[in-house]
Amino acid sequence: MKLLIPFFLFFLFALSCKEERTIVVRFDSVPDLSNAAKECNTASDCIAVPVECCDCAHGGKLKAAPKSKAAASACADVLCVQMMSSDKTCKLKAACENGHCVLRE
Repeated sequence: MKLLIPFFLFFLFALSCKEERTIVVRFDSVPDLSNAAKECNTASDCIAVPVECCDCAHGGKLKAAPKSKAAASACADVLCVQMMSSDKTCKLKAACENGHCVLRE
């Protein structure tokens, strides 16, 4: 009987052990973004638009976007507070840098 208990415990532990999943980490090269589609060529291709529905005159923030993608937003039902925003983006202008629209002084 004493021989069966260690054998039974060994058998029980052997069945309960599972192999860990193998994690593989690969370091592939970074994709070349130089051929990516450019948003702009000049600063006139960019415009400062509200991040959400409210502009700086109504407590909002600005972001830079290409004029071609700055379509009308779905903000018809949004009521904005009439207050000047103190966000730093409200003092910036849209510019084109390396083919992307950004906000600059």
